[in-house]
Amino acid sequence: MRSGVVLVTVLIVLLVYKELDTFIAVAGAIFGMANVLLLPAIAHLKLMAETKFERGFDMFVIGFACVMMVFLPYTIISSL
Repeated sequence: MRSGVVLVTVLIVLLVYKELDTFIAVAGAIFGMANVLLLPAIAHLKLMAETKFERGFDMFVIGFACVMMVFLPYTIISSL
């Protein structure tokens, strides 16, 4: 099974190696933004936010992260 997964991965990379940097950039923009801003803000909002300011700031960060998760991949893809 492991060898099969490696083989399929190598075949996919050989087919799309010219666009691999773009794919990695888009994936990094989406998953990086989610890991750095979105998930911590959601966790803080659900677990620790007590005041209106904390809730509002968490909502702002969540909204900003969602906008960036759309804007950054769009910018990367449109620059091709």
